[in-house]
Amino acid sequence: NSFCTLLAACMASRVQVSAQTEVSRAAGCDSDVRRTLMDLESAVRESVELLRSSDIAALVTLRRGQRGCLYRVQQLKRLLENQEAQIRQVVEVDQETEFDVLSLRLRLENPLLHRTP
Repeated sequence: NSFCTLLAACMASRVQVSAQTEVSRAAGCDSDVRRTLMDLESAVRESVELLRSSDIAALVTLRRGQRGCLYRVQQLKRLLENQEAQIRQVVEVDQETEFDVLSLRLRLENPLLHRTP
């Protein structure tokens, strides 16, 4: 009886830790996106200044850097989408586990209701 309750609590705890880990990863990825967007914004400002000064060689180099920033943004976007899918999956598992825990608790509290004939 207490073993089943302990087992159910451990299962729920493990799923909760997994969900928290995924949320932490997503938050870290979010800061990477912000940092990359700030880099991109800075590169755009630089390119405007270089256009005004007509420094074509520096402008070409800067454009390559901007493409690199855009590529990183696309990669981070895909990573965020993947993590979002993983978080949804963990939440679904958490809901299933919660249902299993409640079901187990009901069986433990009312063993007569769950007897097979």
